Amino acid sequence: AWRRFGITWNHNELLVAARFNVLRFDGDLNYIDKIPDVLHGNPHQMVEQDGVVYVTHTRVNWVGAYDQGWLETKAYEEEGDSHFNSLLISDDQFWVLASRRGPSEAIEVKSGETRRLGQHCHNLGLWGGELAWCDTRGTGWLTTGKKSADTNHQGRFVRGLAIGEDRVFVGVSPHRESRFDCDGDSEIRVFDMEGMFVKAIALPGVGPLNDLRLIDEFDHAHLKEPFQ
Repeated sequence: AWRRFGITWNHNELLVAARFNVLRFDGDLNYIDKIPDVLHGNPHQMVEQDGVVYVTHTRVNWVGAYDQGWLETKAYEEEGDSHFNSLLISDDQFWVLASRRGPSEAIEVKSGETRRLGQHCHNLGLWGGELAWCDTRGTGWLTTGKKSADTNHQGRFVRGLAIGEDRVFVGVSPHRESRFDCDGDSEIRVFDMEGMFVKAIALPGVGPLNDLRLIDEFDHAHLKEPFQ
């Protein structure tokens, strides 16, 4: 019931989405408390931008924008089952990924630009300045459509992306029957900036990976300064 999915931070707190709640941690990653019952039960990625926390709500099919009092307005909404799961926000861009449980699409909200992606994709980032995503149910690779990294996922679930200055990190997890399945061995696969495999970081027994963030250097899959 406490599935964690979504990581972001403001100037002094790291925030983690956990079903209906937001968990708060200090600069040393010590747990502070939770903000209860502000989310909609199945949040995915979240991004803090200029004092506003944006959250993809797959359950209710919109992107919520929360002010500093955790009051919500709708930043973007569609009818149907878009299954919004990922965000990439900067001062001049606002990308939302709609996996659509099939052919996926990235929508740039401010301009209305759309890009057709792969199958049931997750995560967005700027890889060498190009929009990149994990083609979760298709090839399973990380790709920009022009450049790709073969995750060697071997039928496992590819989700979780962080992009540093000289390394790219992709999560690979076991398949599961339910979001409440919390066992199994996962790993983070590390690539250079050209998409060549460097190493795997084994995470035995952690269960599925939902989100990855770099907090000690600039993350081009989050577009925020490091968490201090």
